[in-house]
Amino acid sequence: MNLSYREYFDKVYGCWLGKCISGNIGAPYEGMKQYLSLSYSPKYLDEILPNDDLDLQVLWLEVLRKKGEKFTSDDLADIFASNCEYAPGEYAFFKKNHRRFIPTPYSGEFNNGYYRNGMGAPIRSEIWACVAPCNPSLAAEFALRDAIVDHDAQSCSVNGERFLAALESSAFCCRDVRELINIAKNYVDKNNRLYSLIEDTVAWSDECGNVPSVREKIVCKYGSAEATDCLQNIGFILSSLLLHYDFIDVTMAAVNCGFDTDCTGATVGAVLGILTGAENLIKKYGFSDMRFKLGVKSDFESDKVEELARETAKIGVAFCKGVNDAVQIEGDCDVALINAGCKDITVKVDYEGEPAIGFGEVSHAYISITNNTRKALPLTFTVTAEKPLNVSLDCVSAKPESGETVVVKVTAVADGDALRLPDANPVTINIATDGLNEQAVFGFAGKNNWRVTGPYWKNIVTVPPLKEGESYWNYFNEPTEEKMFDAIRHFHMNSLPDTSDRHKEVIGGKTVNIGIDEFRLDDYERFDGQAAYWLETAFYSDEESEIGGIQIGYSDEFKFYLNGELLAERTNANMYTPENVHLFRVKVRKGVNKIVVMLVKHNCGTKFSYNLLSKGVTSDHLQPDHVNLQKI
Repeated sequence: MNLSYREYFDKVYGCWLGKCISGNIGAPYEGMKQYLSLSYSPKYLDEILPNDDLDLQVLWLEVLRKKGEKFTSDDLADIFASNCEYAPGEYAFFKKNHRRFIPTPYSGEFNNGYYRNGMGAPIRSEIWACVAPCNPSLAAEFALRDAIVDHDAQSCSVNGERFLAALESSAFCCRDVRELINIAKNYVDKNNRLYSLIEDTVAWSDECGNVPSVREKIVCKYGSAEATDCLQNIGFILSSLLLHYDFIDVTMAAVNCGFDTDCTGATVGAVLGILTGAENLIKKYGFSDMRFKLGVKSDFESDKVEELARETAKIGVAFCKGVNDAVQIEGDCDVALINAGCKDITVKVDYEGEPAIGFGEVSHAYISITNNTRKALPLTFTVTAEKPLNVSLDCVSAKPESGETVVVKVTAVADGDALRLPDANPVTINIATDGLNEQAVFGFAGKNNWRVTGPYWKNIVTVPPLKEGESYWNYFNEPTEEKMFDAIRHFHMNSLPDTSDRHKEVIGGKTVNIGIDEFRLDDYERFDGQAAYWLETAFYSDEESEIGGIQIGYSDEFKFYLNGELLAERTNANMYTPENVHLFRVKVRKGVNKIVVMLVKHNCGTKFSYNLLSKGVTSDHLQPDHVNLQKI
């Protein structure tokens, strides 16, 4: 297929223009889950706000300018971690993993269960469509390299970015929205819930004929209490595109659905921008000389959307002269000069189990080393790590042929007698041959060491020693027969959790090592009934200081003590998120800081977590400089 440069650039410019405008319209309402009934006003554009929907894609553009199509997921991860200072949701968990030297794809899947299906990845699809126009397969491949940085490869989120990248790429050469959806869903796993959401949304749009009615069905079947969950939001995007045609109408339809409004608005704006083109958007709505505002550190030279489009188009043209054979771009145009040579060897890390290790435990990693040269390479391997980790290799040399991959097994053992286990435990493998000395660094997260005692419970009534033949029923003084039998049944079912502080000094019990932040009580305590448990852990600080805060996630009643001081308590059950409770400006001691938690189980599925924050809301989790695990 042939595409003139003028038309191609107009669509790229339209994509970024629509992304910025519609994302800005939706930004003030992010997280509102009711139907909004807003009308468009030019005042929405009086102040341009930073938006992570665009921020990270500008960073991706920097990577593409240096690496070309050979960029890797770890290239994206490195610039993400170094240049993005904020850390909402899944970003915080990815950045924590990156600082632990955990490479992709494990950086996206480990310890990131709650945000597994977040919108953080689908909102980054446009760059891949713009540099791979008319090639949905290539756009989806690029999107996969991106999405696994901070999401599980099997998640709806990763499937969602692949789907949107393929749809937007196809929009450069197809104008029919239904056809775009049909093309793009080929890049979604049919067993993934996103696939059924897509099919349901198309059917409901035909059946209902209006977005609010479709929205009700989406929320009923695919809705989540988490506003950033991608299933409901992609449903809103598709129904808005299917049932409206005008740029403003589609934008407002998506934003009015609520939930993750900056993301849904930005995505439909980008799609309509590709389909409509910047020239028509500017002519109809006056969107000229639009600028954007970044919230990340970037070397990008301009804040003009048009210049962003021009730099993106340079990459797209370069790719069409090489990796993208689906379209030929004709006419005068600038081409990005990309000289990213291929390394003699490439290194990939895989873990056996989770990328974490606890006191006295053994963990394994497998290092795959591929020879990219045209001759056999004699390689020698050495491996090092800092205490308390001891590491060894199953082989110290190999001679892979051209194109061959050898796998080296690394065994790591954490000293069971160590007093501290750092949060980050890097391992360096050195690969040497004639004229080559390559290093690869990966890591293991230090597992959190918890001591657990319980269950503690009490009867609903106190029954004294009974006389021969006396019934204990006489001690249930309830006003009605119904209430009496309710109380007796409650008495039979272990009665009530004992939440008194008399068990606060955690003595004895069991000790467990946990790799993830969530303490899932049912994984460690099998008592089937209502009860209270006391948990104890500790962390180590090199100095006395005031940290940005603590985030607590909980699903049931708890008390949280730091160094003997009660900092937070809740007596209610709650929908768990890692961010249910926020404590700001918390003082920590130099040395050992002791955490004690009283955790109540009323039903199955009790969960609790805490994270120390560097600056406050949406900031990095503190580790490893500040926080180490202290063996109890």
